[in-house]
Amino acid sequence: MLNEILIPAAKELIRDATEARVSFGHNMTGNTINSYAAGVYVAGQLAHIETPTGSISSPLRRKLGIGQRFYAGSQRWDGETQENTYTAQVGTNGAMEPERSIDFLQSHKPSPKGWALVVCNGVEYATFQENEMNIDVLTSSFDYAKMFMPSMFKPITD
Repeated sequence: MLNEILIPAAKELIRDATEARVSFGHNMTGNTINSYAAGVYVAGQLAHIETPTGSISSPLRRKLGIGQRFYAGSQRWDGETQENTYTAQVGTNGAMEPERSIDFLQSHKPSPKGWALVVCNGVEYATFQENEMNIDVLTSSFDYAKMFMPSMFKPITD
């Protein structure tokens, strides 16, 4: 189950989240896209962590703190030039990611029975991006998981 289904599923969900984030843009500093992580748990214990590290470029800079600006004309993580000056509206720890995601997965305590797959994003402003800016951070990954995960399970033959 672990090596045949759950770890490949974690890899696929991280691939899907990062590819979607790249295709939709919204990557000023690269911290959100680098903050995706998936944890695989067996009997309540963390057995595997998957991140996009190594498959995408590291963040350009630390996260913006509340009131800090990303100026028009600045080079963005996605290779574009920032069109308008953006002022951060959410406080952060000023770190680079995915440390918060990994910390969350290491501290998370799922049910001690069975298996669990948890996908998260560690930037403090992920909810703000989803709810206030209408930028997809994890919603489409959740929908994608509901669609592709059932195909990974096959009935046992007699």
